Amino acid sequence: MDKSILYLQANERIANNLKGRFSDEGIEFIHAASAAQVFELLGEREFLLILTDGFIPDMRVHDFVQKCAREYPDVILNVCMDLTDPKYVPMIVNEDCVRKVFLPPWNIEDIVDGVQASMDEALIYRDLVRRINELKNDEKVFAETLERLKVSLLRQQYSYNKISPFFNRVLDAFLKRRQLDDSYIAFVKKACDKMLRLQTTAVFKTGELKNIITDNMNDALKNNKDVTVGEVKSCLYGDVPRFAMADLTFSLWILALVEGLKCDNAVLDVDSRYVTSRKCEYKLTVTGTKREDVSVDIQVFIANILGNIIDEYEKYDTSGGWTYELRITL
Repeated sequence: MDKSILYLQANERIANNLKGRFSDEGIEFIHAASAAQVFELLGEREFLLILTDGFIPDMRVHDFVQKCAREYPDVILNVCMDLTDPKYVPMIVNEDCVRKVFLPPWNIEDIVDGVQASMDEALIYRDLVRRINELKNDEKVFAETLERLKVSLLRQQYSYNKISPFFNRVLDAFLKRRQLDDSYIAFVKKACDKMLRLQTTAVFKTGELKNIITDNMNDALKNNKDVTVGEVKSCLYGDVPRFAMADLTFSLWILALVEGLKCDNAVLDVDSRYVTSRKCEYKLTVTGTKREDVSVDIQVFIANILGNIIDEYEKYDTSGGWTYELRITL
C-alpha cells in the first residue's frame, strides 16, 4: 500500500499548512473536516494512518478513537491533543490503535516525523502479519496435502488386499489351462505376488532404496542360507518415480530368487551408476558356484518379465561367476 494519511481537522487553514509539508515527503494527504466524512472515506478506500485533531466537531475524540479501533482495526491513529480536558488523554493513549499523541506546543516537523515513524512501524507490522498469514496458509496447504497423502497411502495400503484375490483367480485360471510343472507354477505365482505387493503396498524413498533392495533380496534368499547378499550400492537420488523403484526392486528380487534356487554357495553384490541423467544401470554380480540350472520355463519367464519392465537386460560371465546388467529409465 502507498503511504497515505487521512487528516481529521475542522480548521481548513491548519490542514492546508500540514498538507504541503506531507506532500514534500511523498505522502498522500487527504483532509476530512468531520468524523462523518472520515467514516465515509474509510468506506471508499484504505488509509494506512489517520491523524486527528483533539477537537472533532461532530464527535468526542475518545469515542472517535474507540469506533476506529472497533470497526477499522487495520488503521492506526496519531492524535494531536490539547490539555483543556486532560481526562481524555489516558483513555486515548491506552487504545492499541493509537501510536503517538502530540501535545502542545505543536511543531509541524515533530508531527511529520512522528507520523512517518508510525507509518513505517505500521508497514513493518503489516508485512509481518502478511508473512504470518502466508505461513499459516502454507501450513494449512501442507496439512491438507499431508492428509490427502495419508488417505492415499491408506487406500494404497489396502489395495493389495482388494486386488490380490481377483488377480490370483485370473492367474490360476490362466495357469490351469496349460500343462506346466508344479515348481514353475509356484515360481510364477510367487513372482506375481511379489510384483503386486511392490506396486501396491510398498513406500519407497530414494535415500533408503539401498536398504529396501537389500531386504527384498534377503527375503528372496531366506530358504537358502548358503547364498547371501553382499554389498549393495544404489545411486538413485532426487525425484524418482515410485513405479521405477518398484520395477527395479522387483527385478533384483526375482534374480536373487532364481540364484537362490540354482546356487550352492554364492554372494550377490549390487553396483549402480547413472548412464545418463534419466537412465540408471544396476549390476547384480554373482560370485560362487552353481548347483544346477533352473528350468527353461523359469528362464524364459524371467527373461520375458525383465524384458517388459527393464529397458535393457543382459547376462554375461565373469571370472568368478556371472553378472546381470539392468538399465532402467527414470
